[in-house]
Amino acid sequence: MKEIEKKVLKRVCLIALTILVLVGGWAAACFVIDPLSLFHASLPEPYLPAVGQSRFRNPGQIINYGHRFEGALIGNSVAANFSPELIKEKLGFYPMRLTMDGSTLSLQAKEVGLFLRNNSDSTNVFWVLYGFFKPSNFDGDSGGVVDLTLYDDIRVNDIEVYMSYYILSYIKIKLLKNPKTINNEDYYWMDKFADNYSLSATEKGFVAKKFEISEKSQEINNRVTENIRNNIEPWVRKYPKSRFRFVLPPISVIMFKHHISGYKRIMREMLALSEKYKNIEIYNFYMLEDIITDISNYRDQVHYSAKVNDLMVELMGRKQYLLDAANIEKAEKIMDYYATIKPEDIGIVYDEK
Repeated sequence: MKEIEKKVLKRVCLIALTILVLVGGWAAACFVIDPLSLFHASLPEPYLPAVGQSRFRNPGQIINYGHRFEGALIGNSVAANFSPELIKEKLGFYPMRLTMDGSTLSLQAKEVGLFLRNNSDSTNVFWVLYGFFKPSNFDGDSGGVVDLTLYDDIRVNDIEVYMSYYILSYIKIKLLKNPKTINNEDYYWMDKFADNYSLSATEKGFVAKKFEISEKSQEINNRVTENIRNNIEPWVRKYPKSRFRFVLPPISVIMFKHHISGYKRIMREMLALSEKYKNIEIYNFYMLEDIITDISNYRDQVHYSAKVNDLMVELMGRKQYLLDAANIEKAEKIMDYYATIKPEDIGIVYDEK
């Protein structure tokens, strides 16, 4: 009987040791190979993440390569087509592109915090603000799963990310392939992406899928305030030597019409923030009336051509469209004008299917 017990114990110990060796070996391999550059600079140069990979790659890029850049480019898909080269030419600094398609302001704020903690406290943050109407603590987004331990300062936790099912699948399917990076592409109605978005060009006009936003105005306004208070102001206050350039992007008039009061609230709240802190500039491209009311500038109801991104940088270089107390009322009148525009006035035909 004792012999049997010894054999069982020996097998259990052997199995446990095998598991320990496998887990330890896998952890060691993750640390040495480190495809996400979480622990060290595993690549000779910063690797620009392809769309969909940025949530996993950006933290490691920030930690190990961020010091090579003069700032950070933050935002979701409306920021993806800004050119770091043009920003350098017109604004004087070369930012690390850290945009994440579909990301919320809450997730972007975690990224900003990681960048500021791991780089100079005197740097540049170019932050394109879109997504005020989501809850301020909402980290989920349209870009898929993300492990928030990647955005903290405890690197040992990142081993767990490599061990998880999601990241294993992600590495296998995505990261080991040759990805392509969005780099100032032009978006037009008749391009190959058109069918994947909510507008398409036809002989009748630009066909849009009709949708409604269910949240009430007061709920939206409260979320604007909470997002500024919880996700934006803390970093402006904590890093007074850093320079923050906030961009209010020119989404199409169709989107503005859904919540005119919400966008007015954004302008008022951001204006109050700029009067409180001296290290920020707010560029109010909600006022780009000619762009916003010309639907041919857009690939859908939100996303504009890369030429619009370039135009914004040009205007920023000339210090135009800065939000201040002198032009806030004019901006609000433009919003009121947007509310009067009918879809058919700008060539929109709703698909009733």
